[in-house]
Amino acid sequence: MVRTVEGIGSFDFGVSSETNYDRLEFYVGTVQSGQPTNTVLLGSWSGELRGRYEFALPAGTVRLEWRYMKDRAISAGRDTAFIDNIDLPLATGLAGLSLKNESISLNVSGLEGQTVQIEASSDLQNWTPIGSAVADENGIVRFNDGSAAPQRFYRFIPAAPAPQ
Repeated sequence: MVRTVEGIGSFDFGVSSETNYDRLEFYVGTVQSGQPTNTVLLGSWSGELRGRYEFALPAGTVRLEWRYMKDRAISAGRDTAFIDNIDLPLATGLAGLSLKNESISLNVSGLEGQTVQIEASSDLQNWTPIGSAVADENGIVRFNDGSAAPQRFYRFIPAAPAPQ
């Protein structure tokens, strides 16, 4: 699952299979309350093909799925499919920072259930892990830092994919 802005996504693909029976399929589904909904088959390829596929994506959280479907009757080609060079219009996270009683509260948007590692730096060169947090049901990661550092930069790094 990824969070996107409305735009065009694309990927390179290759398939080497029995024509019309074994195939690579590509699905996109929107996600609401952590569950995929409205999953739609956008593309299906079989035989000996190589190419680039472009597709429209809505704003929001989406699930992308590639499936290689194989029957048991006949083998042709290499019975394989490949995808590469995936380009997506990813949404940048929203961040908020507030200071109260010398404690900094950081809020960053992510994907529901995603774990992130929080790192801090005084010079944007050397980074030190200072904690981790999990995005809540609204996709918000909240972290409080009680450090009294005079100047501090923060970054949030996905530590684990969001649960499916």
